[in-house]
Amino acid sequence: MGFFLHSASFQLASDNAAWLRGETPTVLDSHRLVPRLFFLSLHALFGPSAVAALSLLFLFHALNTLFVYRLGKRLFEGQVTALVAAAVFVMNPITLNTLTWISCLSYVLGTGLALCALLAFLKANEPNARCPFICSAGALVSLGLGL
Repeated sequence: MGFFLHSASFQLASDNAAWLRGETPTVLDSHRLVPRLFFLSLHALFGPSAVAALSLLFLFHALNTLFVYRLGKRLFEGQVTALVAAAVFVMNPITLNTLTWISCLSYVLGTGLALCALLAFLKANEPNARCPFICSAGALVSLGLGL
């Protein structure tokens, strides 16, 4: 949390300012549909607010950390490994660097959707899975949205 607050800056690059206005700064960004929808919603609710965007990034990072923890619990025995994986993820300097750059919302969202896809895939392949087809379809949709 300290790193996030210390590194957060309100000196915006041109791409950050464009995202906050609900615009797409580059041609490549026009293909990032999920982040565009989030920024359009954020702009409609809060206007071009850097605080709202940085808070959203932080909340999604916290959610991704929870996904890493759940994945660790599913893949390894015991809670310690899952806690270590979540701690490494939440403190990873590369990951934390994306939280201070508003334009990186697409990376944070993509990570979350990829983790959701992996968790759904694992759920679909459990021996006693009740809805493997639905979980597999959910994994594909989540992966597709993340890409």
